[in-house]
Amino acid sequence: MRQTQPMECGIPVADLDRMPDFYCSDPHDTLAAAEAKGAELRSDRSMLDPQRPLRLCFFSEPEGNVIELLEVG
Repeated sequence: MRQTQPMECGIPVADLDRMPDFYCSDPHDTLAAAEAKGAELRSDRSMLDPQRPLRLCFFSEPEGNVIELLEVG
């Protein structure tokens, strides 16, 4: 049975496989560009810390769709 408890960012685990993932070289800058156009961060900003082995974040675009950004190394 799949886990359906919400993650810390408020996104139900069952919804994670339905959201688009975008790979980018700098998720911090990409998120900043999205926020400038009305996106809202849904995950903890510390997930973008350069000291982390994997940097990622979740955000909602202005229509409410959740998007995941992942760093490509």
